[in-house]
This record gives sequence, structure tokens and C-alpha cells, in this order.
Amino acid sequence: MTCEVHFGLWKGLLLSSSRFRFLPDNDNTVLDCIRKFNFRVAEEEGRLPLWSSPPYLTVVDYENVPFATLMDVLTKPEVDVTVKCIVRVLAVSPPQAKDFCMPSESGQYRMRLTLEDPTARIHATLSGDNWVKFFGDSFSIEVLKSKVNKLLGMLDGEDSCSVRNPPWIQCCISLNSGEYRICGTRFVG
Repeated sequence: MTCEVHFGLWKGLLLSSSRFRFLPDNDNTVLDCIRKFNFRVAEEEGRLPLWSSPPYLTVVDYENVPFATLMDVLTKPEVDVTVKCIVRVLAVSPPQAKDFCMPSESGQYRMRLTLEDPTARIHATLSGDNWVKFFGDSFSIEVLKSKVNKLLGMLDGEDSCSVRNPPWIQCCISLNSGEYRICGTRFVG
């Protein structure tokens, strides 16, 4: 098996010489994975990515909202639900700081973020009062560009083509009218 990075994700390729086999349920590796999973699920935070840990660049206002994975968000049958997730920001649209720090035609600030966790990838909107709460009251292009670069895992002065490592952040996501929206989240990093 060989591995390669494809659109920012690891992709495993099986070769003609590849072989695989199922491990029995009583194998030590399987038992260890099950034990670690059960321990994480029993924790207060619930199903979080194993390698994500505080401190995060963001804080959320809704402490009593349950943690969920993006797959949970995608498969929730309820509408008008809000959950707390641990995600990475892979992309923002519009990509230029001068464009996302200017109000849209409706007079509100608006941007779309591509969010990822180990279970899924989604697009979520950050707009209006939630945009202002997220970024604070500083509307300087340089300050906003620096904050977005931190979210994307880029050092200041790096170009968007260089290798980056987006940090894990906490955010609240609400599902309203079929659209995922970031709410109740503030950038503190």
C-alpha cells in the first residue's frame, strides 16, 4: 500500500501486490482501539478527534451544547439544532482579505468556511452578527488577514500554495433551513 496527499487528505492506494486480512475481535490491537474509543466516548466531551486538544484558537458561548462530529451534523434529522464541534478550517471564501472584510450587498459581513474533522467535510457560513462576534471589532484588513491565516495554519507572509497545518478549533454549528452556520464562536488566538 502506498499513501499520497490528495487535495489535503491522505489517500491510500492498494497495489496489485497488496494483501489484507481481518483481525479477530479478540486481537490485542482491536481490543486496545475499542478500549480507547470507549474511554473517549465516556468523557464529557464525547467523540472528539484523538489528536485534538486545548487550547484552541476559539472559544464558544454555548458550553451546555453537546459535542458532535461533522458526520453527526450531516445525519441529524432535526432542523434548527446547534452542536459544538472540533474542526479544522481548510478554506475560506472569498479568499482575499479585502473581500471578506467588506460588507456584502445586504450590508452584512459574510464568508464561507470549509470545515473538516476525521468524519466529514462541510461548508458553513459565517455572517452578520456571528461574523462580528467571531473576528471582534477590529476591521483592519491586516488584522483580519492574520487571523484567517492562523485559522488556515499559515504563517504570516506565507503564500496559500505552501504546506500548512490548520489547527483544531472549537465552534458551534447550527443547521437552519438546510444551511450550516457558525454561531456563538469567538476567535481568541
